[in-house]
Amino acid sequence: MEKEINIIKKETDIFLKAKQIARVLKEKNLKIIDLAKDLNLTSSYICHLLRLNKLPDIIVDSYYSKSINISHLFILSRINDKEKMLQAFEEILKKSLT
Repeated sequence: MEKEINIIKKETDIFLKAKQIARVLKEKNLKIIDLAKDLNLTSSYICHLLRLNKLPDIIVDSYYSKSINISHLFILSRINDKEKMLQAFEEILKKSLT
């Protein structure tokens, strides 16, 4: 378990970190709050990261191309309807929202 924690802590790519967290939670059958303690993060931040796994590729690509930032990702990931998520994403780009 310590190995997985160190890998997650060292990961700088936010999407890879989110995938690793999801994998560890599933494989080790951990609670979010327990993993958060091990990573010295809040459970709410872990939840933010986990929601990133549901973002469509177009939004992920826009993050990598620096068209949107991590705050946009967290906000967009809270939208459950993919169509509404993409509409919000388009508005962010059109209006250069911060």
